Amino acid sequence: MINLIRYSAVLMLLGRAYQHIRWGGPFRDMFYDPQGFGGWYAKLIGKPLKDIYNDHFYENFLSYFADAVGVIFLITAIVILFFEQLHKLKGFIYTSTLLLGLVFFGFFYGKNLAQYGMLFEHTAQLVFPLLFMWTYQRKNKLVFSVGSIAIALTYLCHGLYAYGYYPQPGHFADMMIVGFGMTEDFARNVLVGIGVVDFIFAFLVFIGLFAYYYLKPKKFLTSILLLNLWYGVVWGLLTALARVYTSYIEGMFLHWMDQYFLEFLVRIPHFIIPFMLIKQMRK
Repeated sequence: MINLIRYSAVLMLLGRAYQHIRWGGPFRDMFYDPQGFGGWYAKLIGKPLKDIYNDHFYENFLSYFADAVGVIFLITAIVILFFEQLHKLKGFIYTSTLLLGLVFFGFFYGKNLAQYGMLFEHTAQLVFPLLFMWTYQRKNKLVFSVGSIAIALTYLCHGLYAYGYYPQPGHFADMMIVGFGMTEDFARNVLVGIGVVDFIFAFLVFIGLFAYYYLKPKKFLTSILLLNLWYGVVWGLLTALARVYTSYIEGMFLHWMDQYFLEFLVRIPHFIIPFMLIKQMRK
């Protein structure tokens, strides 16, 4: 089990590393926001914000910063891959966790700090390197608790978008249309149903967390909780693969790999964490 988590964490970090080194990170909105950091920084250095916008130094700085974040993710992937030999460098795991938090805050910032679902949708990815380290250290209760909360929040927030509490992302409907040949209206109605199922999944994960500590659940309840987690495994895998499958353009394999394969890699925790919880509940 430890090696499954190890390789999964490595692949996720490699996906984020490639994203930042190849495409950059979500830091522009934060840095240039005249109502936020950009305005504060302009006052600090006594320089008009429009001059900062036109100064290539800051543009280059953001590019180099994204590269540095990607390199740290890459180093952390190596530390995890060879953790037995490099465990003294576990500080990179904590550093990468903080940087992942900054990246996901950047996504949230891009939604004008209004869609908290965007912030917490990435919780499973945020804690995944820590889950590897805690599993290696045999902190099973901590792994189960944090893993349960993280995956429940991830599915809950995914459900908020699918249900339509926040505007349904166009690519959600596109994946249903391309993947299953649905009409747009039907696809959007199906997404509402998927959102409801995601809410139920999150609720039952919290029930499972409560049962793990305070109950000795009967076989029937245990079966329901395990079935719920298997839904998380299957649906997490399918939604990760859908990003790759539905974006494929014939004859453009390298372009497709360059842009979209990382979308699968970064979502690996979405189906590995439910599988981890299943293994612990069966002990």
